[in-house]
Amino acid sequence: MTRNRILFAYCEELKESVNIDTARRHFLSEDPRPERYHFFCDDPSCGSQKVRISGVNYRAAASESPKYVTAHYRNWDEHSPDCMWESDLDEAGRLRGETDAEAKQRKLRLKLKDLVTDFDPSLEGDALGRPHVQGPAGGHAQVGGDGNGRDRNGHGQPGLLGGRTRTNQLSRLVETYREAKETLSQEEFAQLELRVTNEGVMPLHEYFCRISRANFDTSNRVIFGGATFVEWYGTGFKLKFYDRVDKKLTFLYVSPAKMEAYRFRKYFKEILSDTTIAYFTVFALGRLEVSAKGNSVNLIVDDLRHLDIVRGKSKEASVSKDIGGSEPSKTRMDDVD
Repeated sequence: MTRNRILFAYCEELKESVNIDTARRHFLSEDPRPERYHFFCDDPSCGSQKVRISGVNYRAAASESPKYVTAHYRNWDEHSPDCMWESDLDEAGRLRGETDAEAKQRKLRLKLKDLVTDFDPSLEGDALGRPHVQGPAGGHAQVGGDGNGRDRNGHGQPGLLGGRTRTNQLSRLVETYREAKETLSQEEFAQLELRVTNEGVMPLHEYFCRISRANFDTSNRVIFGGATFVEWYGTGFKLKFYDRVDKKLTFLYVSPAKMEAYRFRKYFKEILSDTTIAYFTVFALGRLEVSAKGNSVNLIVDDLRHLDIVRGKSKEASVSKDIGGSEPSKTRMDDVD
């Protein structure tokens, strides 16, 4: 018996099943904030047993700190043998009907704690629909978060062990990107694939474009780079990138109205209010436009689900060249472009 990565768990406090990233955004948006959340296996075969699952690092925002561990779920109690998070491999270590290419991708993904294989930014809402499943207390709850390969009865599809995880939330994709870059060798990272709606299948790293290499024609790519906080505009905010575009200062501005309309606005406020941080790494699925006055460039993000902000080094840990030269995001993330 081989154990799958647990991608979703039933949260007792939220009364729904969520992926670990959604759990973290809820937790950091709570006021007052609880001590912790309690998670249980959301598979019907485990529901009556209240099989506990441990949430790891969801109470801290994403960070570039060397001590940071990717948020993920971890087994606590034993699961039912019929649980979707348990899967059998054949004698050759393959899943039924698996091709050589699929086996290669599965083995790469098994090295990661959380993963996204399919990204669909066009989908509406905070998350993709999931079927109703029986919660650990015996009642039914609408499963939140994005799809993870279940059929209409809530059972795992063949191949879930290396199966497809689909999301419309950029933060989940960024977590996959960052963990893969840190965990896999450079050769393995270059081989890891991502399926993007209306774009097709491509190497994961090709979907990400450092802002210093982006231009006004860059579209349908995640633009990322180091930035510093400028100021608050009510609940809105402005960030300034270290790199310039077309030799012009480049900014990200999020209006108060856009923040007020976003479900997890307190999550961004939690990150940007940390005055001990020297810089932030911004990931955005957006477009670059020249400002109205023509003397600067703006990174425009229409949907805040398509914006993710990661804490950089603390001011104490940052050296002068990190905050005075080219942007600090020139780290291992940029080894493969």
